Parts: sequence; C-alpha cells; structure tokens
Amino acid sequence: MRGVRFLIFNSLLVCGLQIRQTIQRMAKYSSKAYMSPEDAKINTLTNLPETLGIRAFFDQNDLIITCRGTCNISDWTTNLNCFLTKHPFKDSGRVHQGYLHDVWDVINMSEFKEIEEKISSHKNRDILIGGHSSAGAKSVIIGHYLARSHPEKKFTVVTFGSPKTGDSKFYKNIESLRNLNIISVNFRDDVVPLLGFGTSKPDRQLDIFSDEKCCHLIKSHLMLRYEEALIHNTELYQLFERKEEDILRFNIN
Repeated sequence: MRGVRFLIFNSLLVCGLQIRQTIQRMAKYSSKAYMSPEDAKINTLTNLPETLGIRAFFDQNDLIITCRGTCNISDWTTNLNCFLTKHPFKDSGRVHQGYLHDVWDVINMSEFKEIEEKISSHKNRDILIGGHSSAGAKSVIIGHYLARSHPEKKFTVVTFGSPKTGDSKFYKNIESLRNLNIISVNFRDDVVPLLGFGTSKPDRQLDIFSDEKCCHLIKSHLMLRYEEALIHNTELYQLFERKEEDILRFNIN
C-alpha cells in the first residue's frame, strides 16, 4: 500500500516502539478474529460459543481478548439497534443499545467469569482487548466493564474502524479510570467511524491517510486494509520511532 501516512492526535506525538508493537499485534489478532480458532491457530482459554465471536487467549504471557466484527444478519440487526440506552453502571452515561445488550449477555456467562478469574490471577503482564468495526465498539464496552471491575489491573483497548459507542458522559467515566487506555485507529476515507449516535473520544487516536483514496464503502472499511497498512507498511511507523518513550504507562492507585 503506497502513500499511506498517519495524522497523530493527542499524546501520540511522543510515542515509541511500544505503541507500534501494540497496534501491530492487535491488528493481527483482530484479523484472526474472523477465522476459526483452528485456522487462526489460537488456543482459547474458555469455550465461549463461536457465534459470539469473542475469544480470550495468552500470547507471550499477555492476556488478549478479541471480538469479531459484523459477518451475519444477526450482527447487522445488532448494528441497527443503535439508539443509546442507559449503562447498567451508575454515572456511566448512555451507550449503543445493541452492543451493550450483546456484551452484557456475554459478561453474565460462566465462561466469561473464567476469563475474569484469569485476569485476577494474571501477574505483571498486559491485558489487551481489540476488534474491528462493531467489534471495536464492543471492545470499548468490555474494557470499560473490566477496568471498573478490576481496578488493580491495567487494560488497553485498540479499535480499528469502530463506529460511535456512547455519549460524552460514558467517555467522561472512561477518562476517570486510571487503568484503562483506549487507542482508536481509522482510515480517513472509512465512513463507519462516523456512524451511530453519541461521540468517539479515545485517549489516543490515529487517522490513516492514503494517497490512493478508496471510494468503495465496503472495501474502504475492510480489516484486511487496516492490516496491510499497519503491519506490512514499515514506512508508516517512522513517526513512531523518533522517540522511544512508552506512552502505555498507567498510574494505579
């Protein structure tokens, strides 16, 4: 992919290799989320139903949770259920009704409680959550839930082409959490991040510009396109390598 460059917002101006590795890693696994566990070569920690598209596994001792984006009629029905509804947690604002409903069903499953047990016993390693498209929005809701439920742990959410998730009060609640970091990556010609109600206010946002603008609504949004830009285009990260300050530090009181 030629002529691709980043427009970098917020504190990413001083980022280093850690952010590059985290984004590349989650781009790879967000693509694998569309594959079967066998094809993706992932050993999951628990047997959540594959129809949910949510997996948890260890990679280099880090705990990774991935969500799968839209791929069937049921997913589209969830996407269209986009009016904002009150979050179950007090003072957490309003979020996308369809995504919240799906996520909360998963959170209440015994299999997800097994994942939370792994989080509680997880020592000195990162917990990464990510997904593409609607899965990015679900990842934010999952990350918010886990950060509030496990304040002694640190969580990083990376989204790719995610639609709007919640209102300003929801993101204000996220900002109050010292153990949650959200990174949003979007192509500038991808319209999906503009869809939905509410706002999008990650801690760090990366916008990808391409000299070869894609006018196709579906192709511009494909995870494969994000993966090619973020993993296979080494020139894209020249800005990242000017400094090696680790921006993914957390202050946990």
